[in-house]
Amino acid sequence: MVPLAAPTADTRALVAAARAGLNRLYKPGPSYVKAGVILLDLTRAIERQPDLFADPSAVDRSQALMATLDQINRRFGRGSLTLANARPAPHWRRREQFRAPRYTTRLDELPVAHC
Repeated sequence: MVPLAAPTADTRALVAAARAGLNRLYKPGPSYVKAGVILLDLTRAIERQPDLFADPSAVDRSQALMATLDQINRRFGRGSLTLANARPAPHWRRREQFRAPRYTTRLDELPVAHC
């Protein structure tokens, strides 16, 4: 687990923390599979205690940048604009053959008995 120095909604800081965690855990040699990231202790921005030592202009620029990123993605679709270092490798694809059956939620995948 890699804690952040201060609470943030800045995607750049979140990606940097995730990469730092991966760099701590990664060992060359074994095969790895895709995994998720869990974010804990999430709070609304209004409830956040400001960092006493943070540069206020840097915080304002970060918030403006993230608001612009969100606005563009709302207008043109999710993932239209992402950080270059946060995008998955282009050769990665889902392994559909390992997916669990969805016949409890998809009628087109319901098993049919032929007699």
